[in-house]
Amino acid sequence: MPPPPSKGKKRASSTHDVPGDAGPSSSKRPREDSIVKPDPGEDEDDEDEVTFLRMAMLQRRLEEAEAARRSRVVVKREVSPIRVPAASSQEVIDLT
Repeated sequence: MPPPPSKGKKRASSTHDVPGDAGPSSSKRPREDSIVKPDPGEDEDDEDEVTFLRMAMLQRRLEEAEAARRSRVVVKREVSPIRVPAASSQEVIDLT
């Protein structure tokens, strides 16, 4: 009986192609460590401007919410004529 066919092809390992000290990242270029320091005065001005704009936006939203709350029409609802005794809290109430 012949052996069952394999599900995938495996590559033959060849050790003569790869040098001994080469690793998986040996073909990559070394990373250049460059630290860019932004101008501190310019960055602080940008942060201040963004903070000011956020504050103005939040104040405007707060004023709009308060105006909407003040303009709401108060609807007084009629008191329900149905009175439920405290002893029957677990029972089903027939409203017909």
